[in-house]
This record gives sequence, C-alpha cells and structure tokens, in this order.
Amino acid sequence: MILCFICCVISTVISFKFRHTVLVEDKVKPVSLKTYVKQIKDSVRFSMKSNRVKLLLLANAIFLGLVMGIVNLRSSMLSEMQVPEAYFGIIFAILQLGAAITARYSEKVHKIFRNKTIAFLTIPTTVSCILIGFIGKDALSKSSLILIVLLFLIQYATKGPYRALLARYLNNFTNRGIRPKLTALRNLSSNLFTAIVSLICALLLEITTTANTFIIIGCLTTIFAVLLLDYMRDRVGLKPSKYSKEDLKYSLYRPDLEKKKKP
Repeated sequence: MILCFICCVISTVISFKFRHTVLVEDKVKPVSLKTYVKQIKDSVRFSMKSNRVKLLLLANAIFLGLVMGIVNLRSSMLSEMQVPEAYFGIIFAILQLGAAITARYSEKVHKIFRNKTIAFLTIPTTVSCILIGFIGKDALSKSSLILIVLLFLIQYATKGPYRALLARYLNNFTNRGIRPKLTALRNLSSNLFTAIVSLICALLLEITTTANTFIIIGCLTTIFAVLLLDYMRDRVGLKPSKYSKEDLKYSLYRPDLEKKKKP
C-alpha cells in the first residue's frame, strides 16, 4: 500500500510538470463503416500475402509469447528454491531495470547484428529456459540461485530491445494508414501465443515440476525459433529492391514504378 501511494505521488508530480501544448488539428475526411471494413480486410490480406510481414508477426509471437507466458514459472521456480517472497520484488525490479537499460541501446544492437538481430535476441531467450530447468533440477544452493537470476536477466535484457526493433521492422516499408492495423495484428498474435504457452505451462505443472516445465517449453520454442529463423533467412532483412511487389504494397519506395519512369 505504501509503495502504491509513493508511485501515485510521483506520477502526480510528474504529470503537473508537462507543458500545455496546442495540437494542430489535421483536416481528416470522415471514413464510412464500409470503407473502414474494407481497410481492415486489405490489411489482413496484406499480412497474409506478404512473407516479410507474416514471418515478422510469427517471430514476434514466439518471442513475446514465451517471455510473457513463463512469468508465473519464474515466481514458481524462486518459490521452489525457497527464496523468501520479500525478495521477489527486488529481483524482478532488477530484471525490469535490465530490460529498460537494454531497450535504450536497441539501435546499437541493430547496427551491430543487422539481419541477425532477431536470431541474436531470440535464441538466447529460448535456450535460457532449458538451462534454467536443468539448473533448477540440481540441489539448490546460492550458486544455482545466482545462475538462474542471471538467466532471468538475459530474458529481460533481450525483451527490452526486441519490442522496439520488431515494431520498427514491421513499420518499415509501410505508410501511416496500415501501421495501426499491423500493430493490432502484432498484439493479437503475441497475446494468442502467450495464452497458448500459459496453457501448456499450466497443464505441465499438473504432472511435473517447474524445472521440467522450463525444459519442455524451452525445447519446443527453440525448435520453432530455429526453423522459423532458417526460413526467414532469405525473406526478411533484405534491401527494398529485393522484396516482392506485395511486400512493398504500402511502401513509398516502389522499384517497379521507378523502372517505368526510366526512359
């Protein structure tokens, strides 16, 4: 209760520090329901026909579905390791701080790894689940607890830049008309996969331990991630001129139109 009160006071003080700004209203023509439904259908068709968008949505769903789906498993693992609940808040605060710091450097991560960025962020996350499971099966000690917290930190550290970069990749080669619809599809797919992972975890916990659940979930997501990343290799992260006409349907860059302009 005290912590909530402190957060409310801080947020109230910050809110009064914002300057009043006058927003310039753009003249937007009203859109009829028929036109809006057509736009939704077009965006869904575009997502299904564009290999680039479809694969990015799948990659995002697998990663975020795993990270968000195992939230309760982390608490369960700490409980099985007899960590006092009073320390849960401290541990997860440190993990969230790690995610915030790495999110700040998402641009640097992209510049270093380029086309391999998604693989660099995804594989350590899935493999860390397997390692957490094997470490958790051994006799519990301070060293094993430190290792597991460090593996949790890896998962949070990759989550930070992943959200920002996936949103950026999806928004590339699109206009402002299609971006909100792609965001909706991205959230829908990731939430659906999160529900699936959470359901599988709940079923596994009925018949086995948290450590074994981590191992099984980690193995399944690692297999799916490796297959998907291998398939994405020649279809995502290409130069604009190498994408199909369907992939560039909502892009300002249209190489097919530029060729027609040339004499």
